[in-house]
Amino acid sequence: MTYKIPAGIKLRRKLSAGKKIDRISWSPHGTQLAAELDIGKIKIWDVDNEVADSAKDALPDQIHEWTPWNTECKVDEALFLLDSPFISCEVNSNSDFSGILGRVSVKAINEYEFNYKYIPDLKRFYNFVRHHGKSMIINYAYSSNSSIFASNLFDSNTIDLFETQIKTNLIKRHNLSPIYEREAEEVYIGKYFRTLEGHTDAIVSISFSFDSKFLASMSLDNTIRLWSCDKWETVAIIRELSSGKFRSLIAFNPKFPMLAAVVDGGKVINIWDLDFDELSRIPSAIKTIHYSSAKIVFVGESNAGKSCLSLRLSEDRYEELETTHGTRFWTLLPEQLDPVAVTPPGKKRDVVIWDMGGQNEYRLVHQIFLHDVTLALILFDPTRGQNAFKEVEEWNKRLDKQLSGNKATKILVGTKLDDESTIIDEVELERLIKSCDFEGYYPISSRTGRGISELRAAISKNINWDASSESSRPEFFQIIRDEVENLKGRGKAVISFPDLSKSIRKKYPLKFEIEALDTVLRHLSLQGVVSDTETAIGERMIILHIGEIERYAGSLIIAARNNPRGVPAIEEQILVSPRMSFPGIKEEDRLPRLEERVILECVVQLLIEHGICLQHEGLLIFPTLFKPTVTDRVGSVSHSISLYYDFSGAIDNIYSSLVAWLAISERFGRSRFWEDRAEFEIAGKGACGLRKIDRGSGFAHLDVYFEDRTPQEMRDLFISFVESHLRQYGIEIQERIEITCKCSYHFSEESIRRRISNGNTDIGCPECDVRTTISEGAIKAREIDPDLERKTWALKTEIREKKDKIIEEVKVTFKKTDASQTSLESLWLLHLSDLHFDFKTDPMSQFQPIATDLNNLKESLGFEKLDYLVVSGDLTNHGKPEEFENARQFISSLIMRFGLTAERCIIVPGNHDLDWDEDVYNWINRRLIDTEKLANGRWIRQGDGYLIRNEERYPSRFRSFSENFYHPLVQKEYPLEFKDQCISIPFFDDGIQFIALNSCWEIDEYFPKRSSINQGTLARGLENADRMIRSFSSNKSVLKIAVWHHPVTGNDKIKDDAFLEQLRENGIRVCLHGHVHEDETEIINYLHPKRVYVSGTGSFGAPVCERPESTPRLYSLLEISRDHRVIRIHTRCRQRKGGAWDGWAVWPSESANEKRTYYEIRF
Repeated sequence: MTYKIPAGIKLRRKLSAGKKIDRISWSPHGTQLAAELDIGKIKIWDVDNEVADSAKDALPDQIHEWTPWNTECKVDEALFLLDSPFISCEVNSNSDFSGILGRVSVKAINEYEFNYKYIPDLKRFYNFVRHHGKSMIINYAYSSNSSIFASNLFDSNTIDLFETQIKTNLIKRHNLSPIYEREAEEVYIGKYFRTLEGHTDAIVSISFSFDSKFLASMSLDNTIRLWSCDKWETVAIIRELSSGKFRSLIAFNPKFPMLAAVVDGGKVINIWDLDFDELSRIPSAIKTIHYSSAKIVFVGESNAGKSCLSLRLSEDRYEELETTHGTRFWTLLPEQLDPVAVTPPGKKRDVVIWDMGGQNEYRLVHQIFLHDVTLALILFDPTRGQNAFKEVEEWNKRLDKQLSGNKATKILVGTKLDDESTIIDEVELERLIKSCDFEGYYPISSRTGRGISELRAAISKNINWDASSESSRPEFFQIIRDEVENLKGRGKAVISFPDLSKSIRKKYPLKFEIEALDTVLRHLSLQGVVSDTETAIGERMIILHIGEIERYAGSLIIAARNNPRGVPAIEEQILVSPRMSFPGIKEEDRLPRLEERVILECVVQLLIEHGICLQHEGLLIFPTLFKPTVTDRVGSVSHSISLYYDFSGAIDNIYSSLVAWLAISERFGRSRFWEDRAEFEIAGKGACGLRKIDRGSGFAHLDVYFEDRTPQEMRDLFISFVESHLRQYGIEIQERIEITCKCSYHFSEESIRRRISNGNTDIGCPECDVRTTISEGAIKAREIDPDLERKTWALKTEIREKKDKIIEEVKVTFKKTDASQTSLESLWLLHLSDLHFDFKTDPMSQFQPIATDLNNLKESLGFEKLDYLVVSGDLTNHGKPEEFENARQFISSLIMRFGLTAERCIIVPGNHDLDWDEDVYNWINRRLIDTEKLANGRWIRQGDGYLIRNEERYPSRFRSFSENFYHPLVQKEYPLEFKDQCISIPFFDDGIQFIALNSCWEIDEYFPKRSSINQGTLARGLENADRMIRSFSSNKSVLKIAVWHHPVTGNDKIKDDAFLEQLRENGIRVCLHGHVHEDETEIINYLHPKRVYVSGTGSFGAPVCERPESTPRLYSLLEISRDHRVIRIHTRCRQRKGGAWDGWAVWPSESANEKRTYYEIRF
């Protein structure tokens, strides 16, 4: 479409700079124009000088008083102070933006965050920060009397307008040296009142006219728009080639009706004379619609009657509705609430009810959408008594924190009150209304209609349309929005961008512009009305029903919580495969396959972006869904608690995102998660930890603790990051120094403060004599290390970049997932054993050769990825943390390269994985011991006494294996109690169940050859395994595979092999073990006399002291048919250290002269 430049605009001069122009500015009297070139020079033109080449060179000092882009102070290349009045805000200093824009002071320290002291009303700014965190204010301008503040976010094509107030204050900046202090006018940003839409690409510069009648904006869409400031409509559009930079490239003259703009790719300045009177008289350049919407959220417990009330308000009828899963949307016209509230001509208004499901699984997701709320209704059944009142308080806390800076009104609604004589606690109700600051209480019955008219009136009364913010947009922009709403109304959940474009173009061929459609969809996406996403295959898709995102997100949360393998997680590779089931969504209610896949990709991106889940070894893990373990039930933390924070609001979201960001950063080491607790540890350098304690009614307590050996620098950064994260959620930090010793002795804060004032760095426990390091918190840490704040923001930037990378990695996983996988394909299991990593082992030196070999096998055997990894013990040489960390990195590399997940790694300990330094025997003088009363194998003679096994400490030999390898990898502890060491790991989709056993449970330094399987443990484990199968409602057969470390034949066999009979009777058909240090095929492949097939694998990396050098290093690759009738086991060998892997051709074939590199087990 061609726009005609209206009368009232005339080109006055065209100035050529010869070089790229960075920015321009008028002199205070309006007679000169300055331009800073990208080469650092400044040129000045006299506007009335008609000589073509009249530019003069100038120095910064010559224009100090009249350039808006002169910096007053620069600190550490990150802090800029400009002329007051100012907003104090933080932006990303890693971007091209360097803080040099106009009258606003900018503090650039790696993140976008506002200093709330200077911005009392933060409705719009708050939402920018929380929901568009990558954005920053890049352009802004004040009206001539500073009554209006106009701003534009980086890469945005809209302008936001705010009312302002001017106050004179004493400005102090203590973080500058010397301290910056002066009296100045400050502009306080007040109420947001309008968004201007029309540009179809990013706006690069904005400027007000000297009389505040017009606002000019320049965009990368190669247009300059003039907006009237009375009607807020476009009065003129000038077509000019933009320079492509985000700087001060357009400027109204401060005294005369002139406009200057950098055009023609950035080397030319055009100056136009403007006839303000004529521009004020002419009609708008394009028809404009002024739109406003009231967003009303209904929250409350499940079955509170939210959907029934929505139906009554929108259609004035009652119907029993099913429980809402996710969010339902109901759109009303204002007159449906109040017949008098008729929308004026030229405006468009609507009321949108967000009916939010109350189930726990949806609350994590709801918090993402609780922004830009006009009115919030909390619904509850008051007849339920105290429980209902407490639930209201919790919902109120969540709302208050999420709506921080938003003036949304809250209304309390009592539901299901069909009988007016129903007795409720009026005293408690009155207290609740006052304490939660509700506008009022309205008892209603959706069934009978009681109180509905009064509630309608209250809702309408609390929507002040005249004071509500509006969006001024071109008519065609509104048409596109209406078409999107029509598609939603017809039940369309997902549509591709090309299909949507084709549909609208067909209906409006003369008005259609692809740029306009793109722009509107971006607006709708930012506002949370639709989701504009790109799929893994690069197709742009529009999700029309946001409620579907919540519905599927809630289902994924349920699926993770109910994971039969014990970790609240979902495998990425299963998520978009046909095998994925969605609890809470009936099969007939699922979306079509292609639409569902788009929704799922969007859901996963949303969950990761907001820290609701995190990626870990092929899994999406939900930190807030962990269930209590035996360790958690004890209620103690193994390290001393250093300090704590009390906070309230969306507790689970705050905690989940904090844990997710710390894990993603990897700055504090590997992660270990429990219910409401997380630890991060670098091998050999100590742990940092968090523990959340829910106080009820929306309050929680967060403990921060450290291991004694954790370096102070790591402690300081950890505490600083935690505090910064809490502040980001608008939480008033109450940092309290607290030390609770390992023995549970609690030190008073007064005693700790006294130690600090005396210069002491630790404190001793009067109960157990242990000394604990004192951590003083973030404030003190920043005083000691002024660079700590920069380090914290740098860490947040690093986390944001890693988060983006993770989202792309997940998309790649989705793309690789074979959605058409058939039941004819084999399952592939990699069996390793006896890795024997020590602290010098380079994980990559072990990974690269086997990865090369497996890649070659993929081509020759025709498999795409591995399905399972079994490691049957001896990961390390001596069970040291550094050795376990090397082994973990090796396993992690296999997971990443071959499409595995941590859940599909079945790992048991070997005798070398015990912690031999753990003291588990007590020496007792022989005269105090009657050996006849001692059980065999639990004592040994030593000198004049006996070493007696300490039964309480004996299981702790496996603690290092659990803490340093097993837990960080699979995200659950390895059970230390012997009775729990028969672990059932089901994969019923594949028809497989693993039984992981510990054959080292009674091995120690005095009994190093005592391998066995605990009979009681085995019995309990097999019963649990059968219980799992019975609960799995399918007729599909299950292949049971047992795994342990020691062989059941050969020189190092388990002597008591009667347990194999139990395995056979309980349907275990295959057993996998390691610890094979002999070059004997009969130890590796045999049918045991107990009629159980046993497959051992040789040593993957054992040193020569553990096996003869002539014995090759071995591993096995099992090819399991889907019907479980045939298992072909490919054996691979490495004849020399540092050599390549090759087939181990030792198995008989049909020809007596040939040997195969595989053998088969047939059932």
